[in-house]
Amino acid sequence: AVGLSCLVATGLVGCTIDPNLNTSPNSPAQTSLTSAQGVLALLVGCQSMSGDYYGSDRSRLGAMWSWQIGAPPGLGRAQPESWMTYTLDPTGPPDDAWKNAYKALRVTTDIMTYAPQAKFASDATANTATQNTIVGIAEFYRAMLLGETAALFGSAPITISGVDAPDFVNQAAVYAEVQRLLDDALVQLDEKHRLVFMLRDVEGLSVKETAEALGLSEAN
Repeated sequence: AVGLSCLVATGLVGCTIDPNLNTSPNSPAQTSLTSAQGVLALLVGCQSMSGDYYGSDRSRLGAMWSWQIGAPPGLGRAQPESWMTYTLDPTGPPDDAWKNAYKALRVTTDIMTYAPQAKFASDATANTATQNTIVGIAEFYRAMLLGETAALFGSAPITISGVDAPDFVNQAAVYAEVQRLLDDALVQLDEKHRLVFMLRDVEGLSVKETAEALGLSEAN
């Protein structure tokens, strides 16, 4: 549903490459980041980083822990003679999973900061609706990343600012922030996107079932 919402939001304003987006690879132009193209670029980056987090190291980390801890003897539980053949070393999947989550969380912060400043449409009502939708999408991604990170590591930072080392809070505090983000994201979305989220992610309907329920084609 989040991906569908992103595609709809992008389709509302179009998406082309802005050659002035970066003045250098390590110094994004702040004025460009507050533009519609800049915010959409951040949104694509957030999707990509979240995909890296879910599709690689987070998946490997979960598989390792299940393999080492969850399986009964004879069905995958690591035996002493083979324990070190599949290790959790500090520079391996735990570190990579954390770094991918951290980078994606930083981008959600930027999206939530810059989207309200960007102009996506000449009509004020349409512009505000697009701003809110993009903020809502970023909040969904942020909630997902924070919840997963707290589940894996037990604690996580809920506020990341600048280059300062973030303060970590306990798992209960992270989950409270996740609930706040989800509640606010639902408020940010318009009725169509809210219904898509509720049917897909809460009710568990397929894309086809959701489209039929809302009278839409699967492409829309």
